[in-house]
Amino acid sequence: MKKYIYGFYLLVVVIIAYFSSQLSIIEPKKINSYDYLIGRWYSEDTDKKIVMEFSPDKKCQIKIFRSKSDTVFIDGEVYFDAKKQPNAFSIYKISDMNHPLHTIIAKVDENKLIIEKFAPKWRLRPISFGEKTKINLIKVER
Repeated sequence: MKKYIYGFYLLVVVIIAYFSSQLSIIEPKKINSYDYLIGRWYSEDTDKKIVMEFSPDKKCQIKIFRSKSDTVFIDGEVYFDAKKQPNAFSIYKISDMNHPLHTIIAKVDENKLIIEKFAPKWRLRPISFGEKTKINLIKVER
């Protein structure tokens, strides 16, 4: 009988440890206002650097540096939906493209964002963050 009681207590401890570890995982948070995005955000990966700059007039400039000779510039107007979780994010009126770009964006903490890869159509945009496809952005202080 003692063996079953010890087994039961061990099972309870394992279950409690599992759920407490799940609570400590950082969940993306909703961004309540476009004002949070205003400023410069930076991401560096092994094969590329990304700089995103958001202005108060809802304009956005993205620079993607893949190598010394391969740089992509995207300028456009931002549509940001603060009602959805994760937040819907689109860039319209892009000068070098004939279509907008759509994705999702969320706040990790006060100086960190995550954003998914962009899609050319609203219906093809991501609906959740993938470990291998999300882009971590850090706010750059001037």
